[in-house]
Amino acid sequence: MRTQYKVGRYRLVDYEVKNGFLYFYSVTASDSSGSGELSGRRSAVEADGVAPQVAATGKKGVWVVPNPYRGYRDIDRRSSNWDLVPNASDPTGTHIDFMGLPRGSWTIKIYTVAGDLVAELHDSDPVNDSVRSAVTDANGNAHPGYNKQQDYAGDGQARWNLISRNGQDVVSGIYLFVVDSSAGSQRGKFVIIR
Repeated sequence: MRTQYKVGRYRLVDYEVKNGFLYFYSVTASDSSGSGELSGRRSAVEADGVAPQVAATGKKGVWVVPNPYRGYRDIDRRSSNWDLVPNASDPTGTHIDFMGLPRGSWTIKIYTVAGDLVAELHDSDPVNDSVRSAVTDANGNAHPGYNKQQDYAGDGQARWNLISRNGQDVVSGIYLFVVDSSAGSQRGKFVIIR
């Protein structure tokens, strides 16, 4: 870390951030007096810093995170807590997210490479409704809550719980998706490794 400002003000830029993952940072002030290190107490204040997503205005903006999806039955082998966030509409917490969806109504169709329809998602599906609730701070001020699904209905995101239209867990493989909307049609692919 190098000084960006005079009188000990610093800035840290994390260039390794990936879309769709939660990151937590801890900042602690310390001083070394020669006889031992002195540091402040851990702050009780926690805040989520989330860059807002907006729906895409172009035709080529949809992508999937994480890609590839790596699902392990053994929790200790999972590389992150990506799929350990259960909620009312996704009790297992296992999912992938489609990002950069166009404004307005859309439909996502997911296929195997053989062309079999696996699942179909719509902007009106309950999992894509905003379930964001306000959080009240110590002073009684309400702040927007953090939502693992969407911040608001037009934020360009959708979630798929990796369950086929037949109610079965999907298997490892390459999957194709088609997004149809008033902005046109977009195609892409993603990989599931189990």
